[in-house]
Parts: sequence; structure tokens; C-alpha cells
Amino acid sequence: MRQIIRITISGLILGLWIFSSLPALALEKQPDGASRILLPLIIYRSGKACKVSPTLVSPLGGIPINTLVPTYHWISVTSPLEGYYTVEFATDTLFTQHLGAENSFGGSSGDRTLLSQENLLDGKTYYWRTFDQCGGVKGPYSAVGSFITPIGGTLPAMPTLSKPDNGAIGLSNPVSLQWNSVVGATNYLVIVRSLASGESFFYTIQTSYPFTGTVGTPYSWTVRAENSYGYSPKPDLWSFTIGTP
Repeated sequence: MRQIIRITISGLILGLWIFSSLPALALEKQPDGASRILLPLIIYRSGKACKVSPTLVSPLGGIPINTLVPTYHWISVTSPLEGYYTVEFATDTLFTQHLGAENSFGGSSGDRTLLSQENLLDGKTYYWRTFDQCGGVKGPYSAVGSFITPIGGTLPAMPTLSKPDNGAIGLSNPVSLQWNSVVGATNYLVIVRSLASGESFFYTIQTSYPFTGTVGTPYSWTVRAENSYGYSPKPDLWSFTIGTP
């Protein structure tokens, strides 16, 4: 089970934990004509300057992949638990059409993987790269990798939220967030939001998740089903509030 946390201010995702500078916003057009604001992943861990370029592992070489939610894999050489890293992706090799990245916690040097939290567009060539930053100093970029997203796959159906009731108050920790099972789903991505702590993400293979929050804090939540092709649409947000212990 994985947990990812993003900080949100006024509805915009600003980054993870602590950031030294905010990159330029980027918009990606969606099939329905809407635009999605994306930012690069920023994870902070204090430490020494990073001097070695990360080495990309996959996906590379413009190969077709079979999913709209790729897993980025690279090797990073930094002091253990020091610095932060950024993974960027774009639709051109110069990254002028910079689209940002998705979030994941860091760790010590070595193998790192990052699973996309959003569907990319189908039938499109994407380019990606990464760099480490330690002690506030940006390290060198990795080489650029590329891949092509598939066409014609089937996304899972949208889950239906079931418990707790929408607008429920006075709930006890942990709150059991529940939804219906979706045929063909291999994972569920649970998204919980609050004004105080921003947006949290939890992956589970179950159709419920035990969420522990802060007493008196209003939360909203939703769930996306995931299969080998990508994520389902999101149901409308439901809300709940945890009561006095």
C-alpha cells in the first residue's frame, strides 16, 4: 500500500512538503477540451550538493508502452536520504511543452520508480528526464527518455462511493471509506482532500480504506479504479468530518 501527499493552496497543487522555488505552470489539453494544470514533482531532503546525473532505466528509446499511466524507473546516486528530486515530462525533446510530473516519496540513493497518478493522452510521444537537488543546489539532468502511449485500450468503469454517507459528521477514527468493486480493476487510488493538509493519495487492492484524520477537520474524498490501461473517471467528491474522540 502506497501513500502520496501533495500540498494544495487555493485549488492548485504546489508541490510536496517543502519547495525552494515554484516552476512555471503548464497546461495539458484533455480530450474533452478542458485544461489540466501540472507541476513537476518536488521532494525536499536537506543534504550535500548533488553532482552525479541520474541514470534512466525505463521507458526509453521511443518504445510503445501498453498503459496511459507509465512507471518511470531510474537510478539516482546521492547521499542517502538527502536532497530532493524532480521528474519532468514533456511532448518535445527541448521541454518547451513542459507538462510537469506526478508525485511519490523519495528515499535513499539507488533504484527509484514513480507511477503516474493521471492518465496521459493516448497515441502520443512523451519525453521525460529527472534531476536531484541537494542542499538547495540543483544537480545535473539525466539523459532524456521517450515512449509512445497506446491507443484503443479500455479504461475501467467509474467506482460508486458507498460509505460513509455524503456529508457525514461526528465519525470516529479510522474512517472506513468504501466503494463498489469494479470489474477488471487491479488497484484503487483513494484521494482525500482537506484545506489543512492538502491532497493525500492511497493505493489499495481492497474496496475500502481505513483513513485516520484530524478531529474537527472537514475532508472530501473520491476513488479511481485502475487497470492495465489506466485510471477510471473520478466520481463526484463526497465529504465527511471526524468528531470528538
